[in-house]
Amino acid sequence: MSILVSHNLSVGYKGYAVASHLNLSLEKGTLTALIGVNGCGKSTLIRTLSGLQKPLNGKIKIEEQNLNSISGNKRARLISHVLTDNDYIRSIKVKDMVAMGRFPYTDFLGNLGDKDLEVIEQAMLKVNIKHKSDSIFYELSDGERQRALIAKALAQDTPLVFLDEPTSFLDMRNKIEIMVLLQSIAHNEGKTILLSTHDIEIALQTSDRIWLMDSDIMTSGTPKDLIDDGKIANAFQSDAFAFDAETCSFRVTKS
Repeated sequence: MSILVSHNLSVGYKGYAVASHLNLSLEKGTLTALIGVNGCGKSTLIRTLSGLQKPLNGKIKIEEQNLNSISGNKRARLISHVLTDNDYIRSIKVKDMVAMGRFPYTDFLGNLGDKDLEVIEQAMLKVNIKHKSDSIFYELSDGERQRALIAKALAQDTPLVFLDEPTSFLDMRNKIEIMVLLQSIAHNEGKTILLSTHDIEIALQTSDRIWLMDSDIMTSGTPKDLIDDGKIANAFQSDAFAFDAETCSFRVTKS
């Protein structure tokens, strides 16, 4: 079942389209990885699908409703996101930042009820950050910060979760743990997760579907489909390295 679909969607800035004629869909309970070279428009697409940026053309529907007709409060109950340009109060405690995810459900004063507090605690437990709940956000490691931001998105309790480069600046262990965590959340909680990433090898192993942006063309399919068709190898070809379809990894061919 598709929870989000786009029809003839074009995204970009001031009349300049970075991607056009996009007919996309996101299925409930799946993890989709958006990949492509730098500057191809991954962040722009995620911001547009989130409703944070207007499309140049086309339509986006969420649960059969046009995105541009959904009120801000209702949209906040449908979509949560972790974006690279999020700006948080650096001195805030982790538990207070996670609590910000409850804003669509609180009153004008932002009062939290027992249910809200339970959702916040469960969100921190799910991403293994509860032990840092009283820590200051900027004092966390990069991996812990990402977990805290994901906890905030989970506390928002939306069917759709969008993340822009959630594994950037993380070491390999944290990259893998974050991707496995997101896979588990999608499969076990029925969340629909879309993320952009440059960690292609990990994405191919953990994602249900891949959106590959390459030269203004979007190709969608399972990791196996795109590997077998040679789409991954072609999109990231170089004289210095090659993609090995058998191991789903890149290997250096030129020293």
